[in-house]
Amino acid sequence: MRRLGPALLLVLASGLVGCGDDSAPVFMPRDSGVDAFTPPPEDGGMDAGPDAELPPMDGSVDAGEDASVDAGPSCDDPSGPTVAIVEPAAAADPNEDEVVTSARVTVRCDASAASGTLDAESVSIVRLDESGEIVAEPAVTSVDGSYQAAFELGSLSNGPLSFRCTAETTGGACNGAELETLLDLGPRIEIVSPSSGSLHNDRMSLTYRIAPEPLGASDMEADVVEHTLVVAGRSITPVDLGDGDYAADLDFTDRGVFPEALVGDYEIAIEATNARTPTAATRRLTQPFTVDSSGPAITFVEPDEGDLVGGLTRIAVEIDDGSGIDDDTVVLRYAMMELNMVSAGGGVYEAFPDFSEFPRTFQEVTLNVSAADVVGNLATASRIVKLDSVPPIASLDPPMVREGRLRSGELECSALFDPVGDDSVNDGQVVGTAAEFRARVQDLGNASFGGSGTVLFYAGVRNAQLYLLDDEEGALLVDEDGDGVCDAINPMVEPMPGDPDRAVVLDLEGIRPTGTAFYPEGQSFSGPFAGCVEGSDRTPPRPVCDESTLMTRVLPRPDSRSIEMIFGKPVVTPETCVGDAFDFQSALAEGWACAAVRTEDELGNVGVSPPLRVCFDNGVGESFCGEIAVGDIAPEGMRPSCTDGCTPPLSFADFPDAQLVVPD
Repeated sequence: MRRLGPALLLVLASGLVGCGDDSAPVFMPRDSGVDAFTPPPEDGGMDAGPDAELPPMDGSVDAGEDASVDAGPSCDDPSGPTVAIVEPAAAADPNEDEVVTSARVTVRCDASAASGTLDAESVSIVRLDESGEIVAEPAVTSVDGSYQAAFELGSLSNGPLSFRCTAETTGGACNGAELETLLDLGPRIEIVSPSSGSLHNDRMSLTYRIAPEPLGASDMEADVVEHTLVVAGRSITPVDLGDGDYAADLDFTDRGVFPEALVGDYEIAIEATNARTPTAATRRLTQPFTVDSSGPAITFVEPDEGDLVGGLTRIAVEIDDGSGIDDDTVVLRYAMMELNMVSAGGGVYEAFPDFSEFPRTFQEVTLNVSAADVVGNLATASRIVKLDSVPPIASLDPPMVREGRLRSGELECSALFDPVGDDSVNDGQVVGTAAEFRARVQDLGNASFGGSGTVLFYAGVRNAQLYLLDDEEGALLVDEDGDGVCDAINPMVEPMPGDPDRAVVLDLEGIRPTGTAFYPEGQSFSGPFAGCVEGSDRTPPRPVCDESTLMTRVLPRPDSRSIEMIFGKPVVTPETCVGDAFDFQSALAEGWACAAVRTEDELGNVGVSPPLRVCFDNGVGESFCGEIAVGDIAPEGMRPSCTDGCTPPLSFADFPDAQLVVPD
């Protein structure tokens, strides 16, 4: 279809400025050469949106460079068809003439040929801007001998409106007519707050403005006569603030206004009507909002319920909320303390509390993680974890012990024996070139004080290392936390390349429980062994290693029959089944040395044993151990301190009950 200029101009109204830009939808034939746009709401309402720039109050419009289509060649052939636009009516005076007040208008055009034959396919109905450029060209249909086209005007400002209708004969003679009228889509509406798509929990503060949008300075029918406010489908009576400003404080929990709880997406709808006659103009503005009254969903990632924790521990949760999380509100609370959790990405938040400082009577900790979404809804999730804040206890020279076993409902107890073996070095002992170093290492768990009994939880021993320092003037053990008790190996003696005067470190391994204790007749019991009865053994059992030791029993941890409690040098041959001896000559000088065991449990709790003072003698030349013979114990005054003045840590001597071992 060709666009034709006017052959005959029918002037129906004059003195009006050009109409504004129309980016409204039109539906064009596939061959029209004009793009089609999506239509506005079917209810004809104008939804400018909160972020749209409202048109000027004087009704002027900028069509924009890309909005227009060239009007085409001249269409003014006197022999062309007779053309007249019959609907809508022309309008020049808003106070006297009937103006267009609908967001959708159908333009009807009559066209007939006095000479020749009318080409029905050539009829075109378009909307023009103030410069005469085509800005909308919808499809034309024929109805009862007339031609008509529908125009969507919902996005236009109030003001002048121009249409053109052209037609031609089959011989190519064309003619056309133009109509000028006025468009009034009602008062101007602006939602000041909240913004479009805003989020709310149980309240919303709404402010908006309504103002006349006259069709000229003399327009007397543009005044606002009424308006309605509907929020989430409920009619609301706003507060009139004067000068066209209104406000409403909405409580979504008020069941007198909102009978059902609001959750999800809703709409603010404002309609304002002016005094236009004979048909008043009503504008409708809508804006979406979301009500979210539920707090975030908080799911623990780690630790699990009832997990054993200790030391520096990662606490991680996954938090999900459709409205978004307020990161500043994500907090971990435990034992009257609080830590801010930080985002680790992917909706996961983490914190790293240190549980190592808790007293041993703290057996469990309740973790609370709280978070709020951006609307302010708060949620809390909890988890209870078991606590192990106590390092393993270790001793190179533990007290003598008895092993117990149940026989006919009675606790039969063994003879006293050294749990690390009679051949293991004792504190203050002078030893030769092959010395056995074994340690009793037992993990401790936190235990409640008073109240009902409960299960003890053990992390287990991760490793044990023997430190030997041949500097009798130096301190092998120090107090790191300032409580006066030795709790760490002196970092100044930790092995370092290029410094041979540092300590020597030996990795210890757990020795598999094996053998049998000796349960003889004729024993008497007291103290922690008061509940024991004598046994019936007449001869001692055989040693567990026939050639390297006289030990007959390697004990397990008391709560188990298989978990190691005795640690020594790694086994080299079956003959050294309780650990190999240590030859000091390649690592240490003769004379006094300090020995201690550093232990760590599976949760990272680190402990040290009391120091063991030992004097090495290679039997060659003068002894550096005075007159004390190999195997004998030197008096306390001859032994070095081995500490920085701190009190030695707890040992098995501080736990009398530990001297009776009854494996489960």
